[in-house]
Amino acid sequence: MSRRASAFWLAALLLLAIDQAAAEPWASVRVGVGVDVVRNISAAGIGTGERFGADTDGAIADTTVNDETPSVALGLHLRRGAWLLGVEANWRYRMDWDVRANTFSLGAVTNVYSNTETLATFAQARREFGAGARWRWFVGGGVGLARHSTQAEHIERARLGIPERRVRGDRRNRAAAWHLGAGATRALRGDWLWTLEYRFSHFGDVRSGPFPERAARLDADYTSHELAVSWQRRLNRWP
Repeated sequence: MSRRASAFWLAALLLLAIDQAAAEPWASVRVGVGVDVVRNISAAGIGTGERFGADTDGAIADTTVNDETPSVALGLHLRRGAWLLGVEANWRYRMDWDVRANTFSLGAVTNVYSNTETLATFAQARREFGAGARWRWFVGGGVGLARHSTQAEHIERARLGIPERRVRGDRRNRAAAWHLGAGATRALRGDWLWTLEYRFSHFGDVRSGPFPERAARLDADYTSHELAVSWQRRLNRWP
């Protein structure tokens, strides 16, 4: 774990420790599926950038790509009245974002296929409404850090007399992240809660490339619209 991530978790746990005697500790497991959106994709190092009639050598065809990505999250929280404060580790695998460019200077099409795995850590807060009812609704949000690990493949398609060329490259980067969400919680038997949530998340910049012997680089903005369910267990009454 990096020093930055260690410092984040230490600070979050210290916040949770404040006045813990007046709060109830909870643990949560969350699973979701999101429509991930990679937008404002910019490219460098693909083609020459020269004009070929109305087109540009190496210009990518689409600057926005969507993909469906599953996620799993673990959380620790303190409940103080109508507030739930805590930390969450959110793992997403895998988000595919692929681009295509006409490289006229090579006489071929160039593709860059990227697969990104993300681990985001959040400090978050949630406000619930309808205290005492079996069903309650809530709004909340969080801020934190996202660590992106991208595996990519640069492909120059075959053309007359020249075979297809493939090279692979890995890239890691970190970015500030945040999320906002709303949903409903239902009390179950004993010390369990069940939650249904919609969440919008912004995972910051995600990057791909460069590659061995190829300078292609991609940079984009990564967001997600996600529907998730979670189960929460009160810890101070554990048998």
